[in-house]
This record gives sequence, C-alpha cells and structure tokens, in this order.
Amino acid sequence: MTTTLPISLVPLVLWVLAATPAMKPDQAGSAALGDSLHLPGKTVFLRNGMAITVHEDHRAPRIVMHLLVRAGAAQDPQGVTGTAHLLEHMSFTGSASVPAGAFDAWLEAAGGESNAWTEHDYTAYSTVFPPGALHLALVLESDRLATLGYSQDPSAFRAQRQIVVAERSETFGLPHGRDVQALNAALYPESHPYHHPVLGWRQDLENMSADSLTSFWMKHYTPASCSLVLAGDLDTDHALDAAIARFGSIPAREPAPAPDLAPPPSPGGQRMVLLDNVADRTLYLAWLTVPRGHPDEPALAVAARLLTDSSWGGLAQMRIFRHFPFNKVQGWTSFRRLSGEFVLRVSSSGRPLSHLLRAVDGELERLERRGPTQDQLARLRAGFSSAYLRALEPLEDRAAFINDCLVTWGEPDCMARDLERYLAVSAQDIRGVVGRYLDVDSRLLLSVVPGRQPGAALAGSRVLEFR
Repeated sequence: MTTTLPISLVPLVLWVLAATPAMKPDQAGSAALGDSLHLPGKTVFLRNGMAITVHEDHRAPRIVMHLLVRAGAAQDPQGVTGTAHLLEHMSFTGSASVPAGAFDAWLEAAGGESNAWTEHDYTAYSTVFPPGALHLALVLESDRLATLGYSQDPSAFRAQRQIVVAERSETFGLPHGRDVQALNAALYPESHPYHHPVLGWRQDLENMSADSLTSFWMKHYTPASCSLVLAGDLDTDHALDAAIARFGSIPAREPAPAPDLAPPPSPGGQRMVLLDNVADRTLYLAWLTVPRGHPDEPALAVAARLLTDSSWGGLAQMRIFRHFPFNKVQGWTSFRRLSGEFVLRVSSSGRPLSHLLRAVDGELERLERRGPTQDQLARLRAGFSSAYLRALEPLEDRAAFINDCLVTWGEPDCMARDLERYLAVSAQDIRGVVGRYLDVDSRLLLSVVPGRQPGAALAGSRVLEFR
C-alpha cells in the first residue's frame, strides 16, 4: 500500500503542534529533555555512499526500516511531472528476485506491512515487521533498490499509472483538496520544481512512458542518494552486518547534482482566487521564507504557532469567543530543501474575506509591535518540548526523525539540539522575522470560494487556472 503525504520531512513535531493545544509551563514538568531526546545508535557509511543507522529499542517485538531517497517531485523532468510518485507506486510491483505482487504478500505472510510516500524533496519507504522477518525485509528492500525497483511488465505500468490518475482525481475532487497544490502553483513560478504537484499534472501522467521511470531511477536512485534506518527490537551489530551484506553490494553510481536554482521571486502582493467545490469562504495568506536548517526557521515556526494559539488571544480567541465568526483558524510553516513557506488560513461561511484579512493584518501588526510576553513564550516552549517527546514515541516517527537529522545536519542524533533552537527563540526574534518576512508587499492572498460565487473572493483577485 502506498500513500502520498502532503508534508515534508521537516520535523513532524511542527505538524503535531498545529493540532495540539499548548501546555502550561507547570505541565511540562522537569523531565530531562536532553536524555529523553537522545536517540542512541550506530551509523556507517558504505563504500557506495549509502548511510545505514541502527537504533535499538526492545520495548516491543517490532522493527521499523525507513529508507529515504533524496529525490522527489522536485526532481521530476519538465513535462513529465508525477514521475517520482509513479515510480514509488511501481516499486511495489516486482523486481529481479521478487515476482509481481509478491512484495506485499511475502511481507504480510511474515507479519509485516509496508508503506511509502512521495513529496517534493524526498521519497520514503517505511516497513514494519517482527524481528524474525529482518532478513526478508532487507532482501525485499535491497533488491528493488538494486534492480530498478519495478517490473518491466507494460501492463503493470499501465495499471499503476491509472491508479495514480484516479488517486489524483479523488484527492483534488475533495472540498479543499486542491488548496495546498494551488498555493504551490501560485507561490512558485512554473520554472521552479515546487510549482508542480507531487501527483503531477494530469496530461503529463496520461502521456508518461515507462522509459521516464527508468531514466529517473538511473539518475536519482543511487546508493549515495539513500539513507537507511533500522530501529526497534534488534541487535545493532547483527543488524548492521545483515544490512551491509545486502546493500553494500549495490554498485555505486554518481548521484545527480543538487539543483542550482536562484531563490524564487516574491509573490509581490498578488491576489488570486481558486473557484472550487466548497461550502465556505477561505483565505490563505502565504509568504516565501527560508529552507530547512536556516537560522530563522525556529522563530518563524513559533510565530505561526503563536498567531493561532489562544494564549496570545487574537485570531484564536476571536473564534473561540465568537468575537469574530471564523469557522477555522490555522497557521503553519513548511521548510524544505530549496525554500520555505509561512501560511495562515482563515475561513468563514458568513463574513466577507476582506473582513477576515483586516483581522489577520491587525494581529500581524500587533505581533510585530509588541511580541509575546515571557509567560506566553514559556507556554509555547513547554508545548514544543512536550510535542517533541510525544512525536518521538512512535517507532516509525523516530526512524523518520533519524533520517531527517542525517540529511539536514549530517548526524543521526540531532533532536535535542534541534529542540534547543526552538527553545532559544526570543520575543525579539519573533518580532524580527515578522518584520523581515511577513510584510504586505511580499505575500500571496489566495481566496478559495464556491465556484458559483466568484464575487466572494477578495477584490482584484485573478482566477487561478489549476489543471
């Protein structure tokens, strides 16, 4: 089973926080965060360039294998969008030693299950299985990585392509199912890889050939572009020896060079409207910001959290106490390899979007002018600390965190240091990033309104043509 997730490998905790009430400082306790966030393990780099990390955890009889390929929709060739995602689907249909349909069948017979997802910067493969299936899981994963990862059967290609076309239609046919991809298309110019949807443009999918997948695999699925994490009920040395034996024999290939792209231009205060099958009126305010690992990343993330947190008041309290009839108030940040976004979303079934915009602008101005109090910052810090701990509890997420640490910082155990970056954010830092990045002239305003009510969009909005 494969799933496309609309999120990146930016720390999953930021997405946990988006839906989790912040804790009061006294709820956080005095846990030794440094020890709790330490992920002991052993990492080796193979001669072919692949990194393998093993993390032992014997609390449950299960193992997670997380393979991260540093290639996603951003690497799709021009005019062949959706290639990375379709290749992910095809990787389950057979390889040199695994007949068509046997990958999932063999794994499930051994008590395991597998999942995969594609986003712009990465493709990830996650397999969960009992300790006795370690050898089988390593054979399955290494074989499809070493031997193109999909069957050469043309009928299998056509079937999976049709599944992806149907998945795209189903996803984009849902109310607000096109919002995030429409934001990307509006924020980034057509020449930028983040402009295109992970699922691809429909015409590109329908015209795609199996040769496109072969070319993509040869260029991007190299050992040096991959990192593997084994986490759970295993012996470190035994697991490393077994993984090295399977993946170390894959021949090295030169990885594709990193894209040499200029920073995307500012949206420049554009106003656009997406006419869609929705019942409410929604306004997105979006800014281009910084990539993952940038020094301003933590302050921007805290600012987004603050603007939608009831401790600050403002938008959240307007909704809670009905001082202003927001149906929904959300804020999030996304930090990717080439760029980042800061997004605020507000919706209402009754008030004009211009009224919602004035309310948001007032809160942004107040945040830049006043900044949070020390009590508000303490509350947010407690929430971040708690969310980091909760997010590391599931073994699957822990394996993903380890891989994120490797690709971002070059080390597998970065969680404590990463959290410290967020806990160090000051009121001055927040006021600074609001002033530097979230100004009126550099934002995109996207109205999403019912298709029969184009007049409900902000005045001066241009219709966004979304294929």
